[in-house]
Amino acid sequence: MGCPLTLAVSGPVTVSGQHQTWLIPLLETGWVAYLSTTDAVCYHDGHRSLDAYKSGPIHEVSINSDDGALRDQGTIRVTDMAFDEGVLLDQDRFVTAVLSQPEFQHRMTGTELRYLLGRYYGRRKPKTAWMQACWPPATAAPSHLRRRSGDGSVFLNSMKLWACARPA
Repeated sequence: MGCPLTLAVSGPVTVSGQHQTWLIPLLETGWVAYLSTTDAVCYHDGHRSLDAYKSGPIHEVSINSDDGALRDQGTIRVTDMAFDEGVLLDQDRFVTAVLSQPEFQHRMTGTELRYLLGRYYGRRKPKTAWMQACWPPATAAPSHLRRRSGDGSVFLNSMKLWACARPA
């Protein structure tokens, strides 16, 4: 009918790989005009595009797994999916490097942040991230819906850069 869709996505969509099954194909139809999401969905979206993890960094585990034992093994669990903690460390290095770029050095909305992050994800191969499929634009959830994601890894990486730039 010529009416674009507005889509809101949250939960372990990118960790579980669901984004490759339904989100990316839906975005590629051109029917979605706006996508609202969380910091976690954006952050975990990049794991499969990291150079060291192109073969698939995420594997299935029981939802009843012993989190203490997994932690001792250096494994991070999100619902029934798990990955080596090195994935998070490498993702943090990538996000920190991107956030250090000149175009990120001013106050910006979450929408602008994800738009710019999408550009960097869009340059990566293979195209496994939803931010690659929809760049531009990627739109963040309104701040009143994102209050709990303020402690997200993208935010923490930006705060690390801010703290490092301050005089001692």
